[in-house]
Amino acid sequence: MHLTRTLLLILLSLAVAGPVSADPLTPAKSAGIRYLMQLTGTDNMEPELSGQLKSRARQALKADGDKISERVEAIVDFEVRQLLAERRDLLEDKLMHIYADHFSHDEIKQLISFYRSDIGKKSLRVLPAIRTESRETGRQWGETLVTELVRRINARMSAGDLRLTE
Repeated sequence: MHLTRTLLLILLSLAVAGPVSADPLTPAKSAGIRYLMQLTGTDNMEPELSGQLKSRARQALKADGDKISERVEAIVDFEVRQLLAERRDLLEDKLMHIYADHFSHDEIKQLISFYRSDIGKKSLRVLPAIRTESRETGRQWGETLVTELVRRINARMSAGDLRLTE
């Protein structure tokens, strides 16, 4: 009875948790993932990465408050483009494995069908705006809570005769 119960619990936990990883990364699955990344724009992260790399390079190069010359700025731009072009395949490979770990080949096919549909295309167009608006709404909402939060904390501190610092 105890063994049966243990096995049942193990099987139930595996069913709830789902598979540890999706099916293997076959050439067909790789091709599907590559196409899905093209459809969703995941394969075109270079503009965002370029901006981040340039910013980090500028920070690493300049001393306190010094402005980088136009010539050095041109070198930074060129080297960032070169480095991203040289290493693009490495990022694509890492992204490919992320998708492969989370989706089966069949699920990749379903996602492709979805993103090729009218609603899938619309979601690709509008989701960036929805994310931006949602972040701003969350930020504004959080700001409205700060006053109430501080009031409550101060009331509890007063009731317990506590000070902010000891």
